[in-house]
Amino acid sequence: MKVGEVTDGGYKQSAGGDSRAEKMSAAKERQQKVDEQMKGLDEEPAEVDEKIGQVDEQPLQNGNSLTVHNYIRKKEGNFVRCRSIEFTILERSSVLKIKPLIPSIRLRQLEALLWRLPPHHPKKDLILEEYLTCQSGYAGEKTLKYYLRPFLYQKDLHFFHNLRLSQFGYFFEIDLLIISKGQIIFIENKNTKGKHTFKSNQFLREEEKINGKSAPDVFKEPLLQVKSQQRDFMSWLGSKNLQIPPLRKIHFVTLTHKQAYINPDSSVAEIANKIFRVECLPFILQKNLECSGPSPLSDHQIKRLIKLIMSNHESLKLNLKTYNILPTQLLKGIRCLKCSAIPMVREKLTWICRKCSFRSTNPIAASLEDYALLVRENITCNQIQDFLLMSSPQSAYRCIRKLELEKKNALKNRMYSLKKFIVK
Repeated sequence: MKVGEVTDGGYKQSAGGDSRAEKMSAAKERQQKVDEQMKGLDEEPAEVDEKIGQVDEQPLQNGNSLTVHNYIRKKEGNFVRCRSIEFTILERSSVLKIKPLIPSIRLRQLEALLWRLPPHHPKKDLILEEYLTCQSGYAGEKTLKYYLRPFLYQKDLHFFHNLRLSQFGYFFEIDLLIISKGQIIFIENKNTKGKHTFKSNQFLREEEKINGKSAPDVFKEPLLQVKSQQRDFMSWLGSKNLQIPPLRKIHFVTLTHKQAYINPDSSVAEIANKIFRVECLPFILQKNLECSGPSPLSDHQIKRLIKLIMSNHESLKLNLKTYNILPTQLLKGIRCLKCSAIPMVREKLTWICRKCSFRSTNPIAASLEDYALLVRENITCNQIQDFLLMSSPQSAYRCIRKLELEKKNALKNRMYSLKKFIVK
């Protein structure tokens, strides 16, 4: 039956004795009202094509798209014409393709472990030191990403942050890998402050103290480090039997801390062209991209290379056994989303923090994320009840249904996946 059409059959005689002719007359009046409301729906305005049920998709700049849905909806007994518009925006994080910068799993694990360890646990200072080191590295990488803004929408550039690949049972990590059709660029980032002195096979960092005295910290020379990453990557690429033409290979070391400066007495010959503050990166990178010459890689080869890299990337994960910490030592309960105090208490339909009085109706997901990061990716209903200190299995099951956790096996001893809390 068409929209607004009225059939002749199906009417029954009412108890009041109204005739069939009166019924038909009333039906015709309703039909006329509908026809008036539907008038003009089949016309096509000059601006936008509005055929009923049609979907118009219009590509916009920078990969965005505009989708228009035209349809009819019955509202309060009347038929009205409606239009829904979907504006799809290609987010910047996905434009910095293919592996955008996000907090590493190890950083999130260390943070969750600091929340879940008792205040006076003997390993807490060690965990805090490692967390601050990882946090400093991530802050430096965010600064590095900030200065890559001029290259966000260049479709021929592919960015890989925090890449970790394995070869012959050993792992090597690359802070930032940039692949274009003509070259591969390796960038090692240092987010340390103070005076940086580069000498043969070593890197010295001196942080100025209030009393004027300071002892230098000795690290591996970063140019050797990034050269080793370049060698390891090209060796790894050769072991995968991916047939690609020779590419131009470039490597840099960037200093991102605002109080970092290079000692002019450094004896490394390459320091002027290879080691610099991050503010210089956009200009040096643009200069090298303009001098890249012909593009030996085809689009198909680029796609195969990207797929190969992403399928072999393995994130560094923390293992509690490394620190001799057992899951039973972790604090149980729902963590406060504001001050991270454990546990929150339930009052009617609200969870309340006893430390800062923060209230929330749904703070459970963050605590299950802690469990997924520190214990394992699968959990049972009884384990949810135990870890979150819930009063009954029914409360745990309501939590499962509300969060729409994926089922992993049959009904008996059923496990639920928490993987969605890890992969973000």
